[in-house]
Amino acid sequence: MQGVVFSPGEGSEPSFFQELSLLLNGSAPAVIANRSPLFQPDTAREEETKQGQLTALELLERAAGEGAAVLSTGRLTELALFFLAYPKQACRFWGIYAAGGAVYGGDRTPAAEASFYEDPEAAQIMVDHAAGMHLLPLETAEKCTAVLWDHPVPAPGLGLMLCMMDQQAVREEEHTLQIDLESALSRGCSVIDWLNRDKQLPRHRICVDLDSARFRPLAERACTRLTKGGGPRG
Repeated sequence: MQGVVFSPGEGSEPSFFQELSLLLNGSAPAVIANRSPLFQPDTAREEETKQGQLTALELLERAAGEGAAVLSTGRLTELALFFLAYPKQACRFWGIYAAGGAVYGGDRTPAAEASFYEDPEAAQIMVDHAAGMHLLPLETAEKCTAVLWDHPVPAPGLGLMLCMMDQQAVREEEHTLQIDLESALSRGCSVIDWLNRDKQLPRHRICVDLDSARFRPLAERACTRLTKGGGPRG
């Protein structure tokens, strides 16, 4: 693996993820999440959106060429665009780790988790084209909390790092899944086939649990780096 690219979720400061990347003894450029879902462009920000997409695609192309891993805690819009635009390059990523989807119920709607709900078409493109993704669903992501400045802070990015750095610290299962794009009630819902009945669909690695005892020192190291030298930076 040559490096890591972070795609932070909405509301996440890129500098926060840059600091977390120091845990990997290197820097990690951040792909800034597009303001508009894949097929619902914001016409008021059309030029700004196009420029953001171009920057993201250029960064992902370079990362793929270097055999980097991608960690995403937000919408999969840019990754889906890249897989459609550069299908041969996309297979060169060392790994794709994404926090998204839910096993039992969502946080945006009763059925859907936020990052999948915000761009379900992009999520569907990824589960169709990026076989072997490592997915951190909502239920497992909720266990990834760091205590920062005496306050609990959700840290799904750290959970993804644990998946990448220490396979013994997580329990993953390989399953096929699809994203509901049709129903008004369950749009964005991640439907996991625990029996893998459709043999034609690609399988993905669903992180169903993680070792909190191994997550804790990773979170402590991250918080030490973030708090060193002063106040909040993320």
